[in-house]
Amino acid sequence: MFPILAGSFHLCTLTYSYDLYTVLRQFVKWQIAGRNAYGI
Repeated sequence: MFPILAGSFHLCTLTYSYDLYTVLRQFVKWQIAGRNAYGI
């Protein structure tokens, strides 16, 4: 990963750690729901 992107991601993680965690959990739920729906 490019240093600038890594630095930006790190900054976002420090600033919006709770939001990113919530989005990640929601994304995982969508992945599980999608697999169940499509039978993958």
